[in-house]
Amino acid sequence: MESKMKIEFIKKNNSGRLILIYSGWSTKPDFYHDIDMPGWDIAVVYDYSNPILDLHFLESYPTVCLIAWSLGVIAAAQSMPAKFITNAYAINGSLSPINNFKGIPNDIYFGTEKNLSSRNLTKFQIRMAGNSEIYKHKFAKYSVSDEEILKLKTELTQIASYKNENALPWRRVYIGKNDKIFPFENLLKAWEETSAQIIITDQPHYIPLQEIIASVIPDKNIIKSKFESAQTTYNQNAIAQKRIATKLAKMIVDEYSHSELKVLEIGVGTGFLTDEYSKQLNISELHLLDMTPLKIRDYCKHQTVIQADAEEWLKNTSEQYDAIFSASTIQWFFNIPEFFNQCARILKPGGILAISTFLEGTLGELDSLRPSPLIYHPKDFYHHNFSTHFKLLKEYSEVITMNFKSPIDLIRHIRDTGVAGSTPQSSRPILALKNITQLSYNPYYLILQKKL
Repeated sequence: MESKMKIEFIKKNNSGRLILIYSGWSTKPDFYHDIDMPGWDIAVVYDYSNPILDLHFLESYPTVCLIAWSLGVIAAAQSMPAKFITNAYAINGSLSPINNFKGIPNDIYFGTEKNLSSRNLTKFQIRMAGNSEIYKHKFAKYSVSDEEILKLKTELTQIASYKNENALPWRRVYIGKNDKIFPFENLLKAWEETSAQIIITDQPHYIPLQEIIASVIPDKNIIKSKFESAQTTYNQNAIAQKRIATKLAKMIVDEYSHSELKVLEIGVGTGFLTDEYSKQLNISELHLLDMTPLKIRDYCKHQTVIQADAEEWLKNTSEQYDAIFSASTIQWFFNIPEFFNQCARILKPGGILAISTFLEGTLGELDSLRPSPLIYHPKDFYHHNFSTHFKLLKEYSEVITMNFKSPIDLIRHIRDTGVAGSTPQSSRPILALKNITQLSYNPYYLILQKKL
């Protein structure tokens, strides 16, 4: 028996951002070599014959996305302290994995352990794959020796003793209707009383992890490309975004009475928000940050334009500001808790953080057409994360509904504004939109003050 769970890096550039995959039982790191996300390191945890994982590798990763598949869900809950994880996602797994009502029924689990052989493992993996074609492509190329069969039996024995030791931040759970390992109804019961969002798919036990990762982690390169492509069409089509920026600017001006302000704006875009607040605030110095090249006018004498990934830039700047403003931007951030931490660090005592983002339900009309819907957090998520450093001065939410003459006009709106970001698009034809001719935006506005 090995002394600890094993971990193998399949991509490592010391980026400070880590996708940590807890593998499905009987799979090895090379099973996941096709997974990629620009700007992220990727590591795989495997071999669950011991409940302990050496955590030293996490010291250089302030941002960690945990992806746990199958029995990897309970292995993660057993071995990974929640303090290290930014967001966690479970795929066809349970925190009660050996359970007649919330997991694999007892007799099936222990029967698999008792009768495990090369032949039975092949049958098991075919059930995981869902069909012979996926099995041949993903599973069959990995041969298993008799020694490894014994080791896999040992893992099943050990996993049976695992407990949900850590309250990991499970944001979303994926459950396949055609899962032949965990009964579908059992997984629904396992997660129904948790705060995690449940996504039901038509998939078998094996769900391509790359697809899920691409939907829960914003690919900044794709987002940048889409917004750059939409620059010439954005202003005339981004009606909801302009309304949101105007509302946020009014809230800022109503709250703010300071003079000679040094301001940072994050996600400037084409300047909707800047145009509004700059008319009424006395700004002595203005820093405008966006990941796309900005084509905007001069707003004050001391103005600096910064082209960068805001999440990375915030961690490295030593500037100090009186105020930070951001409209319709932080929904693209993966580590929102760290965003609040960094804003608190660079704001002067009593400084103001004014933001708008989007709540659950935004673009919900499109959810059924996507491989995996976009993630929008509820209000309590934001309250939980800003309350350490900020006090709430004002909040407001609303629903903005946009109606279109046809599904084609709706698609043009998405294209001409770039609002779909990096989420994988459905391969279904335009007819799949049927009679969908409206989009809902659920903006959420926050005016926060750094605690003294």
